[in-house]
Formats: sequence, structure tokens, C-alpha cells
Amino acid sequence: MGTWSAAELDVLIEEATVDTYDEIEAASGFLAVIEEHLTVPFSTTVLGVEVNVVEIGLTNDSRVVARCVRTGFGRTSACWTCPCRCRPRTARSGSRHTGAGPAVERVRHDESRSRTEHTMNTGPDLAHALRRSAELKEQLVAFGQGRSFERRLGALLSEAAHPEDSLDEETAIGVIDRFLLQYRLPDGNTVADRFVARRKDLHESDRQMVLAWRDPVEGLFEVRGKDRDSLLLLNLLDDLEYRTYSNVGRSTFRGLTRGHFLSARLVALAPVPGAWLLSGTMSSYPRSAAPEIARAALGLATSRPELVFRNPAKIEQGWQRMREDRAAFAEFCDGDELVLPPAEAEGLLNAYYRHRQEAATAEQPVPARGRRRTAPELPVFELPPELADADTIGVIYDEVDGLNFYADYGTLRDLFADPALAGRKQHQDLLRMYVREESITPLPIRRLATAHPETVDLVFRKVLRKPDFTWGEHGDALLRRCKPWYYENEPHPGVSVIGDRLSELLGTEPR
Repeated sequence: MGTWSAAELDVLIEEATVDTYDEIEAASGFLAVIEEHLTVPFSTTVLGVEVNVVEIGLTNDSRVVARCVRTGFGRTSACWTCPCRCRPRTARSGSRHTGAGPAVERVRHDESRSRTEHTMNTGPDLAHALRRSAELKEQLVAFGQGRSFERRLGALLSEAAHPEDSLDEETAIGVIDRFLLQYRLPDGNTVADRFVARRKDLHESDRQMVLAWRDPVEGLFEVRGKDRDSLLLLNLLDDLEYRTYSNVGRSTFRGLTRGHFLSARLVALAPVPGAWLLSGTMSSYPRSAAPEIARAALGLATSRPELVFRNPAKIEQGWQRMREDRAAFAEFCDGDELVLPPAEAEGLLNAYYRHRQEAATAEQPVPARGRRRTAPELPVFELPPELADADTIGVIYDEVDGLNFYADYGTLRDLFADPALAGRKQHQDLLRMYVREESITPLPIRRLATAHPETVDLVFRKVLRKPDFTWGEHGDALLRRCKPWYYENEPHPGVSVIGDRLSELLGTEPR
């Protein structure tokens, strides 16, 4: 094996410790690179003696240590101090790195705007806001754990507990954080709303700060770099960059270097435009976890597209993708509305997704010689149990509501085709459920009313027992009364659009 020159070692050390801000961080970054690229155990020679290195770690005083075993002599240890020192980073692209304190600022890709925001989010104002955010969060947690909310919070914690009734600290913190900021109480308010209403002594800036926390950013983030106390993160879901701080101190980011990944929630720091705070728990993952992180991010983007559409650019891209996907679906399935037994519906959807992936893979550029086109392994599509047990499944791909599935849709369609069935309890209960159930959008009722204009009035008169009911006059008001959430929220495309970096990690072209 050859030896490294001093210059080559300096380059390697610089790569391992990039974006670290002190010697402790440098040692942690150095160890992270060693763990990623060095397989243990291995044999080597220490002071002329052959040993087996079984573990690499850090001592309490931040020295990198190799734990060695010499056959027949038990375990010994060889320690060395990480041979690197943090150097002040040179500002890149003319931007001034002046950000300080624990918050999160969304970073624009425009460098001149970035310079302005860096200057704006510095100094006493930011430091004060961060200290105040820590005080208010502590008070909010105490308020939310009070007797007024004990029953509701206790139920959520019990629901999140493992089968053996154990609840780890990280899960509990996550449940409490969501309960404080997002859980809707019977009056529609959150615990944060109640806290602000109760605390008449709060300054207006404090009130705005707490209320801004009700809309957190959730995601899987890649560490792109460090700047003093801040961490620059790329959200793999919304494809936006965030300048991240922690209001509990810089030690939160110890050991994190460029290329690591985080699962975290961020909340706005309202007094500082564009600034954010870490909220709840944060989990970190090494560079080597990139494939698993990418698959998890793809799963989140698919199951929770609202996390993607925080980026306005993704919304228009999503609508365009959905129009294309809907046209391909209608061509593949001979229509945008199907009624099938559950097993057939699952088989058709899996065949369609394979067809789409094959078409997308074929459109990729021809790879270099010796390399093959790659595509992520598609998960098998399965209907949830409440749909899998139905007699039939309605599959509707709407131009606005996207792709949706409806239990026993065939039975409901039969009712509108033959109003005489309105005298049967099974059909009455089914239509009432479709109208009253909040989780069902107005789409299936609208579709059937449009398809059967000659029978829709008679069906509703019999089932609702309202002889004067007409769909044209009363239908929209009925749906708005039973499904207000649908009309209160702006529609978003049902197709997620992943960004360039996530596509790169998945080994695909951006979709």
C-alpha cells in the first residue's frame, strides 16, 4: 500500500472538516468520514506490533481513538488527536457570512437577495428573538400539558405508544409538539391559539411568533454546509434551502457535516422575515444512508404531497404532471372512471405504474458505455383494508381532485341508475355515508349527478325524505354544509413533483 503525501493528507482533512466551526466539530466530522469509508475490524501495525483495529470512536476530550486487540494479550487502545484545526471559511460568491443565532431562514438561490437576508438576520434583533422563542416555547409546553388538555393529550400519547405500552422520549416529544401546534380542538383552534388568547400580557410580536408556529415545515433534509452557528439544509421534499439554527445552542449540530441527512420540523420565527426554528426532535443520518433517505423522501412526497407544495413552483409543475398522468391513465385504462373488484383494481394500478415507469426510463439519456439505465424500485400498490374489503372499488381520475378510490362505488352507481333501489336500506345508508362522511370529497356525488340528470332529484328526495329537493337548487349547498373543509382549502395537484437532488439520489431523471 502506498503512502499519502502531506499535501494529499491536507486535502483529505479539509474535505472531512469542511463547514465545521471549532476543533470539537472538526474531530466529529473527521470521525464521520472515517466511519463512512473505513471498514472495521482490520489488521495494521502499531509501534511495530501487529494488531486488529475493532472500533473507532471519540474520547471525552474529543480525540479520535482506535481500539485495538492484539491476539493473546487482551484489548489495548491506541489514541491520537485529530490532526486538524478549523480555519475561518472564505466567503463564497461575494456573500457575507454574518448570520448568527439559532433560527431557520429560507435561502433564495439569487445571491444578491441572499446577501441582503444574511445581513438582515443578524445582530441583537435575531439574538433577542431566539432567546424569546425559547422562553415562549417552554411556556407553551407547560400550558399544553396542563389539566385543561390532559385528557386529549393523554389519548394521543397512548395511541402513539408501542404494543408493549412503552413510549420512547423522541416519540413523546413529537406527539406533544404536534398537539401544541397543529391538533384541532373542538372549536377549531389549536393549543397555540388558546395560549395566545389566555396570555393578555404578551406583546404583539410574541403573539405573532407563537401563532406562526402553527404551520411547520416537515421534511427530510440534506446538510449542504455550515456558516458559524447556522446549518444550511436542502429539503428533499419541497426542494428549497433553509438556513437553520437551534435555540438551545450550537451543540445541537455537533457531529453534522456536509452530506449528512436530517429528519426535522421547522417553525417560523415571525419577527425575523424568512427565519425558522427547529421544533420538536431532530434525527440525523450519515452520508451512507442516502439510498434509504431518498426512498423515504419519495414515499413522503407521494403520500403527503402537501409537503412538496410548500414550494409554489412545484404546484404548477404538479398540475402539468397531473394533466399528463391523467391523460396516460385514461388511455391505458380506457377512461378516467372505473368500477372493479378490489383485487382487479390493485392489479390494474400496479400494471399502470409499471407502464409509466418503463416509459419514463426509456426517455432518459443513453448512459455511458458499461452503465445501465436505473430506476427506483416501485412499491407494490395495495388498497387500505377499508377499501380492500369492499364489493367494488370506484377509481376516478379527476382533472382537479386527482386519482381517488371509493368503496362500494358500483352499488352507489346502481342506485342512481335505478331510483327504485332508494327503498333499500343498504343503498340509503351508502348514499347518506357518501354525503355526510367528511373524508369523502364531493367528487363521486357530483360525477353521479352529472351522469344521471334524469334520476338525481328522485334519488335524493327518497333518501333524504325531502320532497322538494332538486339537485340544481340544493345540491351544492348540501355538499358545502357536509364537507366545508373541501371548499375552504385551495386545491392542490394530486401528483407530486420531486426535485433535482432527490432525483439524483434516486438515480432517476426529475419527475
